[in-house]
Amino acid sequence: MRLTSVAIQGFKSFARPTHLTFGPGVTGVIGPNGSGKSNVAEAIRWVLGEQSMKALRGKERSDVIYSGDAKHASRAQVTLLFDNTSGRFPISANEIAITRTLSRAGESKYTINNEAVRLIDLQQMLAEAGIGAKSYTVISQGMIDQYLTANPEGRRELFNEATGIKSLQIKIVQSQQKIKKAQEHALEVQTILDELRPRLTFLQRQIDRYDERDNYLAAYTEKQLAYYHAAWHANSAQPAGTHQQLKQIHQRIISARAHRITAEKQVLSAASAKNPQAALEQELLSERARYTLALEQWKRNEQEKEELTRSLAQIAEQRRRTAATLNRHNDTSASVDIRSTLLACKDFLDQIMHDIIPPKPVAKRVLGSIIAILRTPTTPLAEESPQILLVRLSAIEEERTAQLQRLPSITKPSDAEIQRIQHVIEKLGITTPIPSSDNLEQARQAELQAEREEASLTALLDQQTQSVAALEQEILRECGSAALEHIQTSPSKQETAVTEQELRALAAKIATIGERDELVATEHAETKARFDGLSAQFEDVQQTMQRIAQSIDEVSSTMKINFARKFSEITEHFSKYFTLLFGGGSATLEATEQGIEISVIPPGKRSRHITLLSGGERALTSIALLFAILDAQKPPFIVLDEVDAALDEANSHRFAKLLREHSARTQSIVISHNRETMSQSDLLYGVTMHKNGISTLYSVKILDYVEQAPEAEQMPV
Repeated sequence: MRLTSVAIQGFKSFARPTHLTFGPGVTGVIGPNGSGKSNVAEAIRWVLGEQSMKALRGKERSDVIYSGDAKHASRAQVTLLFDNTSGRFPISANEIAITRTLSRAGESKYTINNEAVRLIDLQQMLAEAGIGAKSYTVISQGMIDQYLTANPEGRRELFNEATGIKSLQIKIVQSQQKIKKAQEHALEVQTILDELRPRLTFLQRQIDRYDERDNYLAAYTEKQLAYYHAAWHANSAQPAGTHQQLKQIHQRIISARAHRITAEKQVLSAASAKNPQAALEQELLSERARYTLALEQWKRNEQEKEELTRSLAQIAEQRRRTAATLNRHNDTSASVDIRSTLLACKDFLDQIMHDIIPPKPVAKRVLGSIIAILRTPTTPLAEESPQILLVRLSAIEEERTAQLQRLPSITKPSDAEIQRIQHVIEKLGITTPIPSSDNLEQARQAELQAEREEASLTALLDQQTQSVAALEQEILRECGSAALEHIQTSPSKQETAVTEQELRALAAKIATIGERDELVATEHAETKARFDGLSAQFEDVQQTMQRIAQSIDEVSSTMKINFARKFSEITEHFSKYFTLLFGGGSATLEATEQGIEISVIPPGKRSRHITLLSGGERALTSIALLFAILDAQKPPFIVLDEVDAALDEANSHRFAKLLREHSARTQSIVISHNRETMSQSDLLYGVTMHKNGISTLYSVKILDYVEQAPEAEQMPV
């Protein structure tokens, strides 16, 4: 890689566009004092990113823009063109054009191949290529001497560039800036997290209470179902037992009645033996009584059969209508006034209840449940009532059918026979009752007692049936029809009894917590999502800072290794060139915690501090250090601005010889008044300044000058 050309326009004294082309070897820039030749070196330094106006011999940024006697320039622009066929620049291009532009308005811009870049990116690229504005690449007049006379810490900057660790230092600085930004971001996130944490804790407690309520509610539902399951099976078993007792009482009534009839016959037999006419009369009265009892039983049986048959027909018709209405509602999604239909059913069921004489316990219980549902204002009719009505109507129909089948077949007593007996009784004028006896009286008392027990059990059965109906109504209200159906269809089982106290305790806990507030749940979800996101973000920032810190440690370790290796080479070459330039003596470099220490011993003298050397000695020491750095770093090019000004003729010859030797591998651009230095140049640029304060450039190739006649004219650039 080499510097191919420099294009300058509006920079300091170069008001007009000026183009300098550089070849390999040594290029010299000469001219009288004040002509602007040092402005060439400063232009190169400026485009390489120099920010110090003191280093550019100015006070303000606009001082680099031409403002001479001629018309002021609107901007300063310098372009360096590099040959990058070797790939030293980390850009895939054979030519690299770096341009810096500054307008009078203060707008500054850097471009690489016409693409705008940041200064830090440019500095990083130049550092990786071994080029720097403040390094040995561009050595202004007295710059090396300044490094020599500076304190150890001040020399560190030069050696950082010389040892090639500047790019690593830039990476460390960038990483440290990233860590600083990450720390600021982490602090912001941590502040927000600290603000959110108390609110999230409060909301989480609320959600935990709601979850606890859900657990209580689930336990309450389970225990309530178990409680109702046990209660329903216990209560529903009672009517069956009572019914069984009624059967037994009925058998006792039949037996007592038969015993009474037998006793009556015995009394009649005894009476007939004494008075046949009286016996006949008593037998006729008994026959009429038995006929009257049988007729009453037959009438009651027929009336109940008629009522059941009529009820079944009406229930079947109503069930059909309700099912049809529900089907139309489901099929067509038409708007059906379910409540009106159910209220009509209520009136119909009320009529059925009124018509049943006497009302049967099961039917009364079922119908009572339906009517109670319909009369309850809070019943969710739109959800369950149609289905419940159909189920209840089907249950009633089934119960009516079972009752009809259970009715005994009773034959109506013969009217002709009873009329004959009644006619004889009336004709004979029989009014004498059946004589009594102790045995007959006991039979009558036994029959009466059995009938009383039957009435009592019937009342008990009705009470038990109503209790079951009330329990079912409660289950239906508390748990719904599905739970009731499950309880009725599932078998009774041995289970731990659930008490009302347990249910009340769970209900109290549920009531204490209160209903779930969906706004709280929504806020908790949103707050938790934000908190989790920020926590993950904070953790990512922490991990990023750890990775950057680890990267800084790795780069620092690499930087120390590279510095130690290169510094050792520079120290070795410095000692060699010092001895060569001074004709003896010795010089050493030492890296300390404070910076770089330089110790020199000129020939025939004792060890001296660098500040005690004469001007010429410091100049030779500076040149020795410069060439030591060139040998170690091997930069692509160097710009030397009158570094040989303090050298005498002999030392100038040594400097020129060393410059020529190094020009074989390092392109050299030398600004000088020294003849020895000029004699080593392959190309010379002459700079002059006219009265208008504008520098003018002329060039000549030494080889062409040698081959051509001495009077050959120089061509202006």
